[in-house]
Amino acid sequence: MGLDGIGRDRYGCQAVALEDGEVCVLPFERLDELARAAPLLQRNLYRSLANEICKNQNMLLVLGSRCAEERVAMFLLNLAEVFRERGYSSSEFMLAMSRREIASYVGLKLETVSRLFSQLQEEGLIQVQGRAIKLLNLPALKRSSVGVEPLSQT
Repeated sequence: MGLDGIGRDRYGCQAVALEDGEVCVLPFERLDELARAAPLLQRNLYRSLANEICKNQNMLLVLGSRCAEERVAMFLLNLAEVFRERGYSSSEFMLAMSRREIASYVGLKLETVSRLFSQLQEEGLIQVQGRAIKLLNLPALKRSSVGVEPLSQT
């Protein structure tokens, strides 16, 4: 969060916490000092920045060139990957975002996202109960995303 502030010394975005969490403010100048003194930290910082750039580029590709079903499938696959990376279940999780927030994130209308969740459930790919999601057929869901790899780089 806040990568745009590195180059411009100001932030062009805001964030709203969807869940309880903790925030640690670390001024970039201080992080830069620490990274110069610790090569492993510097390498991990570069890797993190590069991964973030790749995620953003892939998201632009997804939004610009994918149909609605592919966008929703990619969203679910990426979310599953995030949960897996954090040590949680990648097949059963709670959506922190509302359908409206998801629609905004993937560049679709609320009604389209709701219809696609219902369609994916009818096809037996997912099970939806409120904000609880269970991925039932991961290979088929990946095919729904047209074989595009999840946005996170592992």
